[in-house]
Amino acid sequence: MGHRSKIIKISDFYAKKLNNYRDIFIYLPEGYDADTELRYPVLYMHDGQNIFSISNKSLSGCSWNIDYTADELIRQGKIKKIIIVGVSNNTSRGGEYTHFSCINRVVKGGALGDYKLSVDGRGLLYEDFIINDLKPYVDSKFRTMSDSENTAMIGSSMGGLVTYNIGFRNPGIFGKLGIMSPAFFWEDLKSLSSVQKAPLKIWMDVGEGEDYFVNYAKDVADVLIEKGYKSGDDFMYYQEPMAIHSELDWGKRVRMPLMYFFGNIGVPESCRLFGDDKTGISEENLRINPVITYDSGFTISQLNGSYCAEHPEVLDVCGDGTILGKSEGTSNVTFTYEGLKISRQYTVVKELSNSVDITINVKVPGKTPTEANVYMGTYVTKPLKLCRIGDKLYQGRFSFPRGLVVSFRFRREADVFGKPDLTLEKDKSMNEIDIRQFRATEDKELFYTVENWGDILP
Repeated sequence: MGHRSKIIKISDFYAKKLNNYRDIFIYLPEGYDADTELRYPVLYMHDGQNIFSISNKSLSGCSWNIDYTADELIRQGKIKKIIIVGVSNNTSRGGEYTHFSCINRVVKGGALGDYKLSVDGRGLLYEDFIINDLKPYVDSKFRTMSDSENTAMIGSSMGGLVTYNIGFRNPGIFGKLGIMSPAFFWEDLKSLSSVQKAPLKIWMDVGEGEDYFVNYAKDVADVLIEKGYKSGDDFMYYQEPMAIHSELDWGKRVRMPLMYFFGNIGVPESCRLFGDDKTGISEENLRINPVITYDSGFTISQLNGSYCAEHPEVLDVCGDGTILGKSEGTSNVTFTYEGLKISRQYTVVKELSNSVDITINVKVPGKTPTEANVYMGTYVTKPLKLCRIGDKLYQGRFSFPRGLVVSFRFRREADVFGKPDLTLEKDKSMNEIDIRQFRATEDKELFYTVENWGDILP
């Protein structure tokens, strides 16, 4: 028993300058109690109540299960044994995770439309709590390696934003930063771009299905490259195809920053080119996502390779992978990186519309109440209502931005954000189904079947 990994909960840990309390969860690796001389690198993680299998209070209902991931990677010899400190958020999460006050800040370009953000910006106080309250406690109570080279920080969404700010302000304390699906739109690019090159190892990622998160992450990634960080060396960027903004997807890919920070990622083995394959003349909205897979299973989007267009009279390719359509036609584009070479055909048309029309058809279970509403519960738009068109048949016609990854499940309530969704669709055995997805690349009609509802016995 004493040789297995374990998680210790420290309740109501006090933050002096914030004058509030939160729970702390600490993962100790297998063998921690057996060898009392061995010391360990440390990973600090925000939203700590969502990251371990023993505690999950996330809005998505999912946990990262990072304890399982760390156990597996350690057993496989892919990472060193580490200590993980999960820092639960307080009720003032938005304020604590932002370093700059933000009053009525307008965010543009999302599928929800333009909207305003307001937050008081208590990130400096939260930073003080991590550095002057929590870290000294952890270093005094557990056998840590406390230097910056062995101290990492990971956060997602607003936790990614605060990781970015704390890390670049304190590179002498945190030498490794995992910035996952960062909510960079809470701050101006000018403030995010003010960082200077520092001796850091940076992992940054975003899911292709996260809508406007993608463009903000790309902009900051470009800034870091301009500052001197080298893709594939001290800066790893990954745009995961079809992934959404959820603990489930973060948990699936957190093995990559763990391997980058605490293990050996191996050598590049293969490459694929992701993203759309069609653009219009004079448009600059298509950017190739070259995904490199290493022999260890480690995966990144490589930002430093070279591109060559077979027919330059049809299209040009910028150094960052952006395709510039010049005339109607098709052309292969070849991407080369460290001996790897891959080609894909791209099409240039005269003009592409900004949106596409999608028709959704749904057959629902026989016990569905006649008066029931049915919605597409999406992750990038407001819930979309379908109309009853026949016996147990519903249909909706919707316009989506071209290229958008639409992720959804069907349900019978319009808005259950932050609450258990009892009307969510289930499979034949009343188990939760996988997230449904499609990419809005062209006008099309789609057909689905709902097998059961969560609140109606089959």
